[in-house]
Amino acid sequence: MNIKELLDCDWSPGLEEYIVTMRGEITKIDNHFGWYHISCNACSKKIEAENGVYNCHICNKECKFPLLKYKIHLKVKDKTAESSVVLFNPVAEKLLDTSAHKLLNRLSLDNNDVPIQIQSLCKKEFIFKLKLNNYNLQEGLENFTISKVFVPVENLEIQYQSRKDKKGKSLLEDENEPKEQKTKRLIKKRLLMSHSITWKTLMKINMSMMVLRIEREET
Repeated sequence: MNIKELLDCDWSPGLEEYIVTMRGEITKIDNHFGWYHISCNACSKKIEAENGVYNCHICNKECKFPLLKYKIHLKVKDKTAESSVVLFNPVAEKLLDTSAHKLLNRLSLDNNDVPIQIQSLCKKEFIFKLKLNNYNLQEGLENFTISKVFVPVENLEIQYQSRKDKKGKSLLEDENEPKEQKTKRLIKKRLLMSHSITWKTLMKINMSMMVLRIEREET
């Protein structure tokens, strides 16, 4: 699915979740909302400090060990359109090969810029597996959640297309091949595949070929 198709889709009202795959290039890191958030270590929901204390309104208690997690907003484009997607902690950690906590510790206290490790994702092309939820399906909003990221392997794609083209060519040749010639070829193929063949079996095959030839001449 390309981005234009994704944006133009009319989703069924009964859908609560849907998975799609698209390929696109990351064009921008949208840092308006930052690149990380603080979450509760029990329920993983976002929490904010109140008078220096992190309270979780879901768990209804103080969170003494809050966790730092990725939440990176990206702009992605292909040949058809551009859209916004969100890279959450589990996928981001695998992609960047480091945790948000470690990455933040490398920055100075007054540095609010996006780390260079995250900026390096720009101009790179990936295959994104997106998990669409009510936010996207019912409200028609973007910020699609990325559930998996794959690096395109061009050589594999070329090999796959080449095999696909050869298979199509082979099928076309089979369709255009004369019936008698095709029958002979298949019989010879079976002979080659056989490890041993008796004289009687060979005679039966020859007789079968003669019968086919006579039937064709009569018609």
